[in-house]
Amino acid sequence: GIHWRACTSMVASLLFGILLALGHHLFYNNLNGKPVGAPEHVIIGVTRQQLNLTLGTLFAFLVNAFLGIAVTTSYTQIVWGAVKKRATTLETI
Repeated sequence: GIHWRACTSMVASLLFGILLALGHHLFYNNLNGKPVGAPEHVIIGVTRQQLNLTLGTLFAFLVNAFLGIAVTTSYTQIVWGAVKKRATTLETI
């Protein structure tokens, strides 16, 4: 069967991915309609717009990573389940 670590990894990655996607949506929804404003620096050498763009990109990257982990783990479990069902030579694997 599926090992508990693989199952935990799949479910946790899926949930984190969904939560981060929701966070990404809410972050950009919060920014929607707000003026860009003056190029004042929030952090040394970084404007508010650059910070917002960086945070949005970070959200998107993390969503992609966690959902990718969930899909890859589930696909790996399917493949190994199929290999385990029938006699398979090492050369085939």
